[in-house]
Amino acid sequence: MDIGLMQYNSGVLATDVMVAKDLSHVYQGALAEQFVGHEIYAAGGSENKRMYYWARDKKSSSAEIDYLYVTNGDVFPIEVKSGPKGKLKSLHLFLEEHPKINTGYVMSPIAFEKQRVDNIVFIPIYTQFDMVK
Repeated sequence: MDIGLMQYNSGVLATDVMVAKDLSHVYQGALAEQFVGHEIYAAGGSENKRMYYWARDKKSSSAEIDYLYVTNGDVFPIEVKSGPKGKLKSLHLFLEEHPKINTGYVMSPIAFEKQRVDNIVFIPIYTQFDMVK
């Protein structure tokens, strides 16, 4: 869905948008996720021109990863955050359950440059998408 249509369909009032200091908080991260999804798609999407995500629905332990970028058989889990990094529980859980995937990625408007902390790489949301590869 187009970012403008997503904003329209969200039900957020125009007055809320106009007085907001940060749009990512108005849309509770949905705008950031939508933007990254568009960038992945514009870069050709994953293998077979598809979009993937991961979800685990276990009692009292559900988790999800916003996007799985798949290319040449390699999987790049991508979490999109509109604010401070938080604990990234789902990303850590995914990496723990899939030991062959040794790096996770967090795209955020907070990061100003590509940074690595342990097995997680933080990438600015506005960067060219092929930076994940």
